[in-house]
Amino acid sequence: MHTTDGPVLDLSALPGPHDIRLNPHMLPRLTVTGPGDVLVVVENQQAAEAVCEARANLPVVWCHGQAPDAVVSMILQSAQQTSAVVICADADLGGVRITSRIQDKLPPDTTIHVVDVGTVPHDEGRPFNTHSRSHLQQLAQRPDEVGAFAQRCLHRGYAIEQEATARAGCPSGCLE
Repeated sequence: MHTTDGPVLDLSALPGPHDIRLNPHMLPRLTVTGPGDVLVVVENQQAAEAVCEARANLPVVWCHGQAPDAVVSMILQSAQQTSAVVICADADLGGVRITSRIQDKLPPDTTIHVVDVGTVPHDEGRPFNTHSRSHLQQLAQRPDEVGAFAQRCLHRGYAIEQEATARAGCPSGCLE
């Protein structure tokens, strides 16, 4: 885990989500407090906004897709202060990879819940191509939340990446 001597950044008075450019060499120190001690990591901006609107005190990290190292460091720093991490990404190869990257960096004893946006009403997306299907099949072999998520994506056979679906799926999954 990267520790930091950076400045303290208090955003508690400002409703999120916030879009902050992080310097990986001088990350701010975070203090995470929220109901239920749960950190929510969201891929899409609309879903992050929905969670922030529904639960203003819930700590949410909007990762802008595949999170760069600085954002992963912030997620790790935040996760160490919570009892569980909820990850809400698109239900496609990119979303499974995002989930994998975050889960693989978390301490092994971290409680992780992966929200599958395919479990809420949605429009059928584009069918997976051979490349995506092959990589999802590899990820589906994992005996963890990432593997189960990849299996559900493969079972559906198509990508769900509409932000509206993530917006509908993440708040309910995050708040249950």
